[in-house]
Amino acid sequence: MACHHRIVDADAKLGLPEVTLGVIPGAVGTVRLPQLVPTETVLQMIATGKPISALDLVGVGLAEAVSTSDILANAIALARNAPAPTSLLDRPIEQPADLDRFEATAAKILTKASSQNAPRAAIQALRNAYTLPVK
Repeated sequence: MACHHRIVDADAKLGLPEVTLGVIPGAVGTVRLPQLVPTETVLQMIATGKPISALDLVGVGLAEAVSTSDILANAIALARNAPAPTSLLDRPIEQPADLDRFEATAAKILTKASSQNAPRAAIQALRNAYTLPVK
């Protein structure tokens, strides 16, 4: 996620499965991911550990392109034609547009997670990312 530009293979799936092992994603997941993708996507990825397909990655902004052939050649082309990079840590983390919806989704995830502690901690880490400074 710290790369200036991201390209994925058409068969790729990306996720943050740490929560399924009982731990939360580190700063990469809880700080950088909210700088790249919409709140609902961040919440689902961080608190459930479910991966997202390549096409969906582009749709939510986690990747700029999907490669169906020579990924190296496509990556080089992307790098040559992409706009000048900005530091990811300089991007603002936007507060959830609909805080009630965020909390309702979080509550559903926690209900499914029942007695697991990691989803609860992951959601709190995400709340912290929205309210505390990145640097």
